[in-house]
Amino acid sequence: MKGTREKPVAPKKNNTQSCAASTEKASSIIYGSATAYTAPSGARTSTGVLPREGVTVAVNPKKIPYGSKILVESVDGSFKQVLTAQDTGGALRQGSAAADIYMNSQSACKNFGRKQVKISILS
Repeated sequence: MKGTREKPVAPKKNNTQSCAASTEKASSIIYGSATAYTAPSGARTSTGVLPREGVTVAVNPKKIPYGSKILVESVDGSFKQVLTAQDTGGALRQGSAAADIYMNSQSACKNFGRKQVKISILS
């Protein structure tokens, strides 16, 4: 029986980013929820750096050490990004969220909402 050949379909647009680092082997994997946050201009993270969209993520430093590169992937496939653990917050230390991703605006945070995620600790 001959195989069928499907026409190529353009991938759906979403908030995923292709990450070369995502091919690294994870030292640990955490499942949980992720939210997004923003901060006033000039505010510093708990590690003393200025937060940057696409770079900064807040974590529980007892579970994910500061400076760690982590791959955050939403279970629904709408978000995939390698970020750096640079901040923390009460919800993260209390365990009600696994990650809080920095974004530049309140509207971006609202659009992100709360997602179930897989967090791979890369370094």
